Amino acid sequence: MSAKDVKYRPIGIADLMILIAATAAGLSFCREFDRRLTSLQWGPRSERRYRVVATAPFLTSGSLAVLIVRARRPRPSRRRIVRQPGSLAAIVAIGLIALRMPILAATRFFLHGEPIDGSWWITATRDLSSQVGLVIVTSWFALSAAGLWRAEPSWIDRAGRLVALGWITLFLALGWQNLGA
Repeated sequence: MSAKDVKYRPIGIADLMILIAATAAGLSFCREFDRRLTSLQWGPRSERRYRVVATAPFLTSGSLAVLIVRARRPRPSRRRIVRQPGSLAAIVAIGLIALRMPILAATRFFLHGEPIDGSWWITATRDLSSQVGLVIVTSWFALSAAGLWRAEPSWIDRAGRLVALGWITLFLALGWQNLGA
C-alpha cells in the first residue's frame, strides 16, 4: 500500500463538538485570566507581558483537544502518532503542564508556606508558557534530526501543528519582551 492509498479520517460531528468545546473552554479561561490580571494592578510593562500570557489557557485547551481527537478511532499506531509533529507537540505541551504545575504549586505551598493565589497562577502560567514553546521546538528538532518526522496530511496533524505554532509564537513573544524590546 503506497502513501497515496492511505485514507485519513475526515472531520466528523464529534470532532467538531470537541474542538468547539475546547475553544469555548479556552476562551472562558482566557477571560478569567484577564480578569484576575486586571485586579492585580501591576505596572504597564508587566501588564503587557502578562496580557500576552493570557493566550496560554486557549493554547492549552487546543492542545488537549488535539490529543482527544487524535485518540479517537480510527487512528494510526502509537508509534506513528508520536512521529507526527502536531500530535507530538500536543503530547509535549500537555505533558509538561501536567507535570510541572503540581510541582510548582507544591513547592510554593510546602517549601515556602505561601498561598496559591491569583498572582501565583499568572506567574506560573507565564513561566510554563515559555517552557512549552521551547520544549516543542526542541522535540521537533529531535524528531527531524533522527529522521522520524512523519507529517500526516490530515486535518488532525495540521491542527496540532497550528496549536504548536501558537505555543512557539508565545515563547518568542515572551523572549522578546524579556529582552526589553
